[in-house]
Amino acid sequence: MRLKFNGTCVKVIELYEKAFKTKAENVMRFSEVNDSDYSYAGDKNDIKDMIFSANITIDTKNITLSDDINNLNSTAPKASPNLSIFFSTEEDLKACYEIISDGAEILRPLGSNGRRLVANLKDKFGITWEFMVY
Repeated sequence: MRLKFNGTCVKVIELYEKAFKTKAENVMRFSEVNDSDYSYAGDKNDIKDMIFSANITIDTKNITLSDDINNLNSTAPKASPNLSIFFSTEEDLKACYEIISDGAEILRPLGSNGRRLVANLKDKFGITWEFMVY
């Protein structure tokens, strides 16, 4: 799965590393790849610190993150998937929810569905998350 962002990928990585207690790997900025690897009509200095590609693992899912340099003026990610994350403990879910919910649109507040703790929200970068405990 690849999630593309509009120049905010560095901030996305920082948030997701903190919330999901993980570390991005294979992080490459546009300044580190050959110009022939991408097409951009603007000043390449404007995008040099943006993310060409990075990998992050969340709940055993390997997700590729990148900035979509040809979609920088858009206010939403290129695609807005709904990612379901299963936590082994309520404490882990609550800790992640507290971080991700800052600036998010809460679609379903943190609470019980009668059997287990659940929450649904769209983070400040436009990605929709569904959290639940196994």
